[in-house]
Amino acid sequence: MSAMAISFVCSNLDCGKALSAPDGAAGKKVRCPKCGTVTAIPAAVAEPTGSAFAVAGETPPAAKPAKKKPKPAKAKSASDGGSGMGEVAQKVIIAAVAIAVLGGLVYAIMSLTKHTGQAVDSEFKGVFGAKHTAEAVAAQNNLVLVRDAIRQVEAETGEYPASLQELVDKHMLSPNALRPVPTAPEYVYIAGQKPDMPNDNVLAYSDKPMQGVCEVLFRDGTLGSMTPEQLQQAIAKTAGTIK
Repeated sequence: MSAMAISFVCSNLDCGKALSAPDGAAGKKVRCPKCGTVTAIPAAVAEPTGSAFAVAGETPPAAKPAKKKPKPAKAKSASDGGSGMGEVAQKVIIAAVAIAVLGGLVYAIMSLTKHTGQAVDSEFKGVFGAKHTAEAVAAQNNLVLVRDAIRQVEAETGEYPASLQELVDKHMLSPNALRPVPTAPEYVYIAGQKPDMPNDNVLAYSDKPMQGVCEVLFRDGTLGSMTPEQLQQAIAKTAGTIK
């Protein structure tokens, strides 16, 4: 009499793959080739003896292996006769959703950065546009603080301060605001100017470019940005107006 094969199913209810093993393998464990779940091999179900079929001389029906009722499989594999396209389609859909979410997040960040840069000063004009970085926005904020402190001194005394340090000494400006960013040199201040001088005179500027341009504060309070070459020309023109 040949050894009887043990039929059973994967213990992973989401898998439910039909498996089989030799009768002598009962009690051992086997890894499901479909999902990788380790499943214990159950004992074989012996054929009935001395039954009514045997007494009557008839051949008894083969015993059916006990099976756990698996949950419906989510997708058929190639070995089960399916093409596997269900799993592929799910992965494609998940990837598409992830890309859409990431794209929306990037757009939101770019929009927030752009609007933050615009809120710094309505008069800011330059070549940054949508390319503002966090450092550029911080530099613009500090230059706005410098401008407002200078305007306050002018309103109170009718003259510009002798230096930016004077604004710090009068507690009108934080020392941190004297630099575009903590790692950059302090703003350069062109002293000796008068309220009646040309509006496009350079009053203060950063001599360390960010993204190829330097932040500039003009005498009329306008904020702007220039390339190093443009800035040098503007500084020379400003120097020509100071006696």
